[in-house]
Amino acid sequence: MRREAFLNTPVKTVGLTLCIFCSLFIGTIYFAVSYAQTKLNTSTFGLVLQSFSAAPSHTLINFIETSVGSNRHVLIDLANDIQHRVIFQDDGIGFIVDTSRDGEISYLLRRIKHPKRKGREAKYEKLVVDIGANDGFLSSNSYPLVQLGWSTVLIEPNPRMMTLAKRSQQLFVDPYNDKEQSSCYINAGMTGGTESTKMSLELSDDSVAMESTLKPGKLRNKEDNDVPQASSTGNLMEVDVLTVAAIVELCPGLIKAKKRFGLLSVDAEGVGDKVLYAWMKAGYRPEYIVYESMHNEDPFWKTRKILEEYNYRFMKTIGFNRMFEYEGNE
Repeated sequence: MRREAFLNTPVKTVGLTLCIFCSLFIGTIYFAVSYAQTKLNTSTFGLVLQSFSAAPSHTLINFIETSVGSNRHVLIDLANDIQHRVIFQDDGIGFIVDTSRDGEISYLLRRIKHPKRKGREAKYEKLVVDIGANDGFLSSNSYPLVQLGWSTVLIEPNPRMMTLAKRSQQLFVDPYNDKEQSSCYINAGMTGGTESTKMSLELSDDSVAMESTLKPGKLRNKEDNDVPQASSTGNLMEVDVLTVAAIVELCPGLIKAKKRFGLLSVDAEGVGDKVLYAWMKAGYRPEYIVYESMHNEDPFWKTRKILEEYNYRFMKTIGFNRMFEYEGNE
């Protein structure tokens, strides 16, 4: 095949681009690793470069082997992670990189295409409900899916994070204006309660984690809501806390889904179990559940047993998250 014809083939072009991208990415990482290993001793780093330049074959692998030294386990982990995070789009024109915390979404997308799940995609709406969406990008379980055409419902009580989430994802929503993909952004929290209310939200001072936690009770002065008040570990502000029914009323995509949608992702500090149960009790049956079980009242074994009663099967723990799939026929 002529070179021009090869490069004009969309899938192969994307594959070639991806190989180059991954090679450059790994190479860049290990430039940094090598440099850090020398503790900024540029003369040692220079010796690495000199050794490489004197080698009979100048390849990326040669340089990585010389640079990484005894840290090859880091290279193995990085290469495996990159490989599992790359997702080709169905049109063969491009690819996306899974930004979920530990590759949870890549894992689910492979499961969706597994022969044992064949035919199930027609049973649910391609929609993700992301509770505790944070900035909608880093460690996000919705960011990869919105790029693949899924509709989204993002629920996040921290207004700053919600602003970032909109900025992260809105570009990918309904790009051709054909009304087949929707987004719904809810600046509120959930606790699994039966009535909507207001609660105090504690904002972390950690500029890296940028986490927030709902606290019992309201702020003393409602007029101070727009100005976060000091707490022992961060700042407090008053936020809305909504029920499942209230969320559904605000999001037409959930009404369209008729209680069967693709993914429910729950990361609700301390109340994740209650939030998960609330969606089950309301009759919703997402095809897959990603559930962070840390810091919640019920131990995981109890939550697992409850979900099994709703025809869910536990698949695997990935990082901090528990992965479930629905086995019901409706």
